[in-house]
Amino acid sequence: MKVIYHDKTGRHLSVVAAALHLRLIDKNISRWDLEQLPYFLNTQPPGTLIYIGLDFRGNEIYVLGRKNSFQVIRNAYLGLNRVFQLNNSFLFANVQPLSNLSLGIFDFLNSNPEKEIKYPELLHRGIQKAIPKLVLLVKEVQRRINEGRK
Repeated sequence: MKVIYHDKTGRHLSVVAAALHLRLIDKNISRWDLEQLPYFLNTQPPGTLIYIGLDFRGNEIYVLGRKNSFQVIRNAYLGLNRVFQLNNSFLFANVQPLSNLSLGIFDFLNSNPEKEIKYPELLHRGIQKAIPKLVLLVKEVQRRINEGRK
């Protein structure tokens, strides 16, 4: 199974969800630990699928920044899978609804990922507010994976 955590940017919230899934972090993450996560605040263009790691059951975990084009990207991935008979199963987990005002302001102020990050305290505050909901989302994803194996 390939699990793809996605949101508009693929730079922070989806990376944290993937890290929670892989147990790289727990819900009490510090700002320093957050900044050490692989691909945290990455500068990959939207639509780039970023491999984060394998979970303990062998599922591949990815993140994806997709701006406002999730349906197009999802259909493209599923279409390629079908056309080339890859026989891979995908689970898409949308973390965008878990965003909050702090993260929205941070993204607005840092709309150019190539420039130096401004106001990192907004980012950390926003992630801390989102963590409880991210933990629940990851548990739901893991439950759906387990159901699919039965």
